[in-house]
Amino acid sequence: MYDAYVARVIAAGALASVLLALPGCTVTTTPDSQYPPVYVSNAPPNVETYPTAYYQGRQHYWVNGTWYYRTNRGWATYRRAPPELERQHPNVQQPPPRREQPEYRR
Repeated sequence: MYDAYVARVIAAGALASVLLALPGCTVTTTPDSQYPPVYVSNAPPNVETYPTAYYQGRQHYWVNGTWYYRTNRGWATYRRAPPELERQHPNVQQPPPRREQPEYRR
């Protein structure tokens, strides 16, 4: 009885080892394949003065609602920005609308 138990434990361990050793199928995507860059001829003026965030090892600049970043081919932006980057953009608050002041007569 003890030998049968030991044999089952050894068999289960061997099966687990074989299953863990088998390579699994994985699909790896890069941000460039999901969010391809759109190259622009020039970055906006003074782009370095705008709010920044780091994404995929690159510094991105938030300029007028668009992320710009430098590549080895020049400046680029996204047609559709990655969600991880979108969550980092600054919440820019707009001032309240101006109310008209009544005219006072003397």
